[in-house]
Amino acid sequence: MKQRSEFELLNSARVNVKSFDCGKKPINDYLHKYADKNMGLGLNVTFILPYKKEGDTADAKHRVAAFYTLANQTLSPETIPTEKKLPRYQAPVVLVAQLGVNKTHQGQGLGIRTLITALLHAYSVSTAPNAIPSLGVVVDAIDDDAYNFYMAMDFFIPFAGIPLKLFVPMESISQLADVYFNS
Repeated sequence: MKQRSEFELLNSARVNVKSFDCGKKPINDYLHKYADKNMGLGLNVTFILPYKKEGDTADAKHRVAAFYTLANQTLSPETIPTEKKLPRYQAPVVLVAQLGVNKTHQGQGLGIRTLITALLHAYSVSTAPNAIPSLGVVVDAIDDDAYNFYMAMDFFIPFAGIPLKLFVPMESISQLADVYFNS
């Protein structure tokens, strides 16, 4: 399998999303049925790590090794696990709406790479000049396995009373960016 090194914006004309299978039906269904449609509606963006399987013809569509989807979201400040004194109105965050790794690529560190790429992407679009800032990134883990995967990263904070919902402040992602880009 020849995998590209960079994530790219989903282009369903060039990518066979139906071949993706991460073993989690809701994530598969999202990529198969809704990712392209939701991007067309301006609701979110999906980035994929494309690859070609050995034996695929040169003109065959790429397959998806991994993907993530980012969207904007606002949350009530009293629900956000932060020490900051926030105003009483909704606070902006970036939502990692979907994240998946194809079963053929699992166990190779691609889940961590995809998550870090998604977090750094969220950080860059929230801190660039003239950007619309976000307080942090939110993840709604699909199940306990996903929750444990995120919690193993040591910088996610669980929401009190909201199972499987996690938060990471932009300050923590900034430290991750410093390590990632300065090493």
